[in-house]
Amino acid sequence: TIILKSGNLFYYREGEQQSQGGVGFIVHKSLVNNIVRVESVSSRVAYLVLRITKRYSLKVIQVYAPTTAHSDEEVEALYEDISKAI
Repeated sequence: TIILKSGNLFYYREGEQQSQGGVGFIVHKSLVNNIVRVESVSSRVAYLVLRITKRYSLKVIQVYAPTTAHSDEEVEALYEDISKAI
């Protein structure tokens, strides 16, 4: 977690290889106290849970999908990671 000059927060998970993968969120400083959870499932899938009201929360899922140059196994692994995030 990095606090930016603006006061906003930057949550980031790097990819396993340079220039591949990596996901993150920039959260406005006014919403920081509403963050319930930030978690990375893998270097390509992460999620953030934000409390909207006492009763409701919002889950935001960030995905960095592989290109068609990647194997079917890598794509299937991504789908499994997305399922875990949901």
